[in-house]
Parts: sequence; structure tokens; C-alpha cells
Amino acid sequence: MKHLLYILWVLLLTSCGTTYQLSTLNHDPIYDDAGNEINVNIIDNEFELARKFRTDDTFRWNFAQYAMRQDMRWNYDFYWNNRM
Repeated sequence: MKHLLYILWVLLLTSCGTTYQLSTLNHDPIYDDAGNEINVNIIDNEFELARKFRTDDTFRWNFAQYAMRQDMRWNYDFYWNNRM
């Protein structure tokens, strides 16, 4: 009986131990896994967005790839919400 209580006590203390951590614990999204900084540009208005599309080829390519991966409903909503 003493051994059973001892085993239960050990299992209780070790099974829910503090050694397990979530991978997102203390994760700072500004840095990637290698410790390098990731530059984040914030676009506040439509003028800055239009300028970004005109001047940044990588941004334009990444947005086109994102748009092509969306379902058709995204395209219809984009069309009907933005027509003049």
C-alpha cells in the first residue's frame, strides 16, 4: 500500500510537470526562429497601398499569389464591394 501511494505521488508530481512548454510561449513574432529581425511595413491608407503596388514588385507578386489562392467567393465580394 505504501508503494502504491508513493507511485501515485510520483506520477502526480511528474505527469503534469512544468517541463512541458508550448512552442508559442514567449514567442515574439518580430523575430524568426533563427533570431533574425523581420521587417514589417504597416499600410495605413489607400494611397500608401497604391504606392506600394506601384513600386514594390515583391509585394505585388505576393499579393497576387495570395489572391489566386482564395476561393471564388472572395473574388465576387471584392468585385461587388469595390465597383463604382
